[in-house]
Amino acid sequence: MRAAILNAGNAAWIFAEHAQRLARIMNVEISSTPTDYNYLLGWESSEPPAGKTFGSPE
Repeated sequence: MRAAILNAGNAAWIFAEHAQRLARIMNVEISSTPTDYNYLLGWESSEPPAGKTFGSPE
């Protein structure tokens, strides 16, 4: 099982500093590709990322 802060797409730079803080506090990596469990900060696809996603507006 892998969990990460999911921050991808052209606007990922906007959330980069916040992603670093969250990753440090939550003790997880930052990823640009989906993992088993994702805390979503940035995602440009019209399809939701694979895996369980948290932080999504849905």
